[in-house]
Order: sequence, then structure tokens, then C-alpha cells
Amino acid sequence: MEIGDYHRTGAFLYGKSFPALQVHRTLIDGEMLQIGRFTLEVIHTPGHSPGSVSLLLMDGIHKILIAGDTMWGGYHVKVGSDIEAWGNSLDKLLTYDFDLMTFGHLPPTLVYDAKTKVSEARKQLGVYFNPWFKPMYETFQY
Repeated sequence: MEIGDYHRTGAFLYGKSFPALQVHRTLIDGEMLQIGRFTLEVIHTPGHSPGSVSLLLMDGIHKILIAGDTMWGGYHVKVGSDIEAWGNSLDKLLTYDFDLMTFGHLPPTLVYDAKTKVSEARKQLGVYFNPWFKPMYETFQY
């Protein structure tokens, strides 16, 4: 972000430049952030990109995983995607306790069978690299 890298920011996907931005703070894996009555736990989930994070939002009643692109995000070497790190990140998410989940690239959606969906994403990871892959639309959906 600080140098506005054309590839690492994904700007190349849109044919536009990305301005350099000053980073005011680095999030740390396991860090707890308090925002009003909400607590957010930072979960470092590299794979889609090296700096990917997910957040566990807790309000005392629910635990909501904000998974971002760790769930079904795109893979591209130019943004630093790493399939092994991605698998480890999905395995890591499965160790957390959460009731609901949301993720990137869709209208805001709360997924109720969240652990099942993370488990399915883990099983599906890498299948697009298989030249004989056929999508399992009947069984794999959000």
C-alpha cells in the first residue's frame, strides 16, 4: 500500500494506477480491537494475498467471522497468492469458534452454516489448478 505497487494492490486487474497510501498502523495476528460494544480479533490469513486478514467480531452474543477474500477469493501470482499459505489459513479458521460468517465480493450476506462452508472451501482449494476439474455446482454453493 505504501508504495502503490501496480501488481500487489491488484490495480493491474482494472488497468488503473493505485496511489501510494500511508499506513498508520499494522494489525497483528491475535490482536484484540475494541470498537464500542464490539470486540474484533485480528486473524492473519495469508494466501489470497500475503497481508490478508480475517476478523472475528464478538458482541457478547454472537461471534461473526468476517473472512474477506480468504473464502473463495481469487488466486493470482501477481498479488502474491500462495496456495499452501491459503490452505493453512483455512485450517486456522476452522480452529475458531464462530456462529456466522460473511466474506468478500458479494452483497452483505450472513452465512449461518459457517463452519461447514469454511470446511468446504478448504476441500475445494486448489481444484481449479486441476485440468480435469468439473465444478460441483449441486453440492458446492454459498
